[in-house]
Parts: sequence; C-alpha cells; structure tokens
Amino acid sequence: MRMKGTGIFISFILMVILAFTLSVTAVAAELGEYEIKSGMLYNFTNFIEWPAESLDNARTLSVCIAGEKPANQSLYRLQGKRYKDRMIVVRQVREPVNAIGCNLLFIHGSETSHLTAYLQMAQKRSILTVSDMENFAANGGIIGFIEQDRKVRFEINLDAARHAKIVINSQLLKLARIVSGRKY
Repeated sequence: MRMKGTGIFISFILMVILAFTLSVTAVAAELGEYEIKSGMLYNFTNFIEWPAESLDNARTLSVCIAGEKPANQSLYRLQGKRYKDRMIVVRQVREPVNAIGCNLLFIHGSETSHLTAYLQMAQKRSILTVSDMENFAANGGIIGFIEQDRKVRFEINLDAARHAKIVINSQLLKLARIVSGRKY
C-alpha cells in the first residue's frame, strides 16, 4: 500500500516539474519573439520620416510602450541607440494621454480596451503606431506584426500613415503586406 502512495507522489512531482518546464519554455519563446520585434522596430525607424513639427528640439526620438511585460523588457534595449542624428529614449505609458510626445508607440495586446483612444491621439500627433494585436493595421494602426509561416512579418496601413503625416520609405513597403482599414 505504501508503494502506491509513493508512486502517486512521484507522479505528482513529475507533473509539477513538467508544468513548470512548459511555462518557462513558453515565456522564453515569447521573450525571443519580442527580441525580434524590438530589432524590427529599430530597423523601421530608418525607413520612416516624421513631420518636422513632431520631432523635439532635444535631438531625441521617443519610443513609448503601452502595455505589460514581456514587450517592455525587450523594447527597453532600444534606449540609447541612434536614429539619424537623434538618441532614442524609451518610456512606458499607462494611458493614452501619456503618449503625448511619443514618436513611436508600441501598443501591447493588453491595451485592447484603450486601443481606439491611443489610435485617435496618435493620429493627431503624428505618432507611428505599432502592435502585435490581431488585425491591428486593418483596425487603424500603422504597422501590425503578424505571424506567417512561423516567422514574424508585418502589415502596413498606408492610409493611417498618411493621416498621421508619416512617410514610409518604399523599401520598407516592399517587405510589408499592405492593408487598408479604419483611419482615426
């Protein structure tokens, strides 16, 4: 009888270890995905032109993050990198009104309830909006990350970019899937 109880206990321990291992693997995969997206965001800046009035005199390019981890961990690695003759500064925003002064705004999927407010504010202030939310570009965002053939790709909503007075270089457009959709 004692052997049966020991076997159940060992099975329970193995299940806990397996569940923990799968959780760690899922988090590691998600962090790797955001590392890729962070690199892509940085590369996007080289193919984007913001209107002069949306850039500050302090010679910085403000990258803002709306939402939760793990996106913000990887995206903070952009801090201090260069965009042309400007230094990239990264900051977290907690609500749409805090995104004033941003040049690029990454909106994490945890912010779906505030998406319309972020997009309306961003369009008025020439902020490049980027997200990995499903159908983000078709719903009025400018660049939406998508997964295609197990790779991170992106869509661009040119109408939303034009309304925000953001010019996207044709070289970047060649790599994107162009979508149309709502504009704010």
